[in-house]
Amino acid sequence: MRFTFLCLSCLSASLTLSAQSGSPNQPYSSHATPPVRVKMEVEADTISLPLTITIKGKNRTAIDLRLEEIQKTLEKRFENQDGWEFHEVSREFAHPDYRNSKVSSGRNVSNSVLLGDSDDDKAETNFVATATWSLRTNSDKGAKGLEILRAKGTELIKPKSEDEKESLGQPEYTFNNPEDYRNDLLDQIKGDFEEIKKYLPEGQYTLELPTLNQAIEVTHRSGKVYWVWLPYRIVYITPKPEKVQK
Repeated sequence: MRFTFLCLSCLSASLTLSAQSGSPNQPYSSHATPPVRVKMEVEADTISLPLTITIKGKNRTAIDLRLEEIQKTLEKRFENQDGWEFHEVSREFAHPDYRNSKVSSGRNVSNSVLLGDSDDDKAETNFVATATWSLRTNSDKGAKGLEILRAKGTELIKPKSEDEKESLGQPEYTFNNPEDYRNDLLDQIKGDFEEIKKYLPEGQYTLELPTLNQAIEVTHRSGKVYWVWLPYRIVYITPKPEKVQK
């Protein structure tokens, strides 16, 4: 569902004051109101569910291979299913510095370096990998679609393993194609321009679109509802000298 909003009366009053401020003795001048924005209410087209996997281990290569296994499992769960997809958002590795750990715990770093690493020291050098994926489907699938996404994003780790953890975040509605509404916004602006001119003094007017070459503005309102925006400005041009003299 889409709705458009515009305060025509306020804009009309503003333009009237601007137009009346021009002096007939001036050869040529123009007056522009501050930009206003036409906005359209649209619904998100995608619902996404963030999946985070954390794996600990002493061998980074082994951790990398394990993450690849999880990735392949996800691929099988999503393959050949139109309207269902996932992609990797990030993959980060942390390698805690055991010497910094000792400083914070009051242990002597220099003695440890001179005497060599003990088994306890090596235990503190584990890698921690955190990978995040975004699981997605069309928002019109609603609660059932979200339930299916949750099923696809669970039971990916080894059971009863303390070194592997998975978690699903809060679902998010995503609006992916704001540019699809550019022509609708331009049509609305054109209609508003013609309507506003009916309430303005006689004269020449021009329509300016200061951000026409920029991306459509998007604002998340609530839930699956977004606003798309496009600013514009109406400029009043006073009559030319020959018309004033007549």
